[in-house]
Amino acid sequence: MDTKELKTEFDLDLFRKRILYLHGEITDQMAAEVGAAIVWLNALSSEPITIYVDSPGGKAGAGLDIVDAIKNSTAPVDAIIYRRANSMASVVTQACRRRMIMRGAEMLLHAIRVDRPLDVLEDDAERAKSLAEISGMQRRVEELFAARTGQDIDKIRQLIRVGENVTRLNAEKALELGFVDKII
Repeated sequence: MDTKELKTEFDLDLFRKRILYLHGEITDQMAAEVGAAIVWLNALSSEPITIYVDSPGGKAGAGLDIVDAIKNSTAPVDAIIYRRANSMASVVTQACRRRMIMRGAEMLLHAIRVDRPLDVLEDDAERAKSLAEISGMQRRVEELFAARTGQDIDKIRQLIRVGENVTRLNAEKALELGFVDKII
């Protein structure tokens, strides 16, 4: 049996146990796969789903698609951060019913970053549309963080430090600030 077959059997066994992995960069493909898995698991039963998170983050739109899939799940979805929940992965965990973090894991927060230079866009209308989309996504992230942590929007904006800065949270700090519910 080759490693691809082993991985498939391993993934299938975890899937049967209602365990999903959010591992690696968050892409449109990952969002589609996680969304499909949640829909499928919802069709099977309303038992809880657990997502293990180890991600450097990724595309804002893809991360927000995963947030929507979790929020629209009829089965409760719990998150366990077992290594890192950086960037959009930290946002995804906020959509989950219970947010847990392993003692050695961390979260990294920052504002949404533009993944392409806006000056390459053809016209002012296209630039304005892109900026509006980014602003809307940023607002959704801030509102989700505020709702789940109990912090006001100004405090959230301070934490994510609009610009190139980042905020790193170890497990204890993530719990203290309300980004997780429990250290495991």
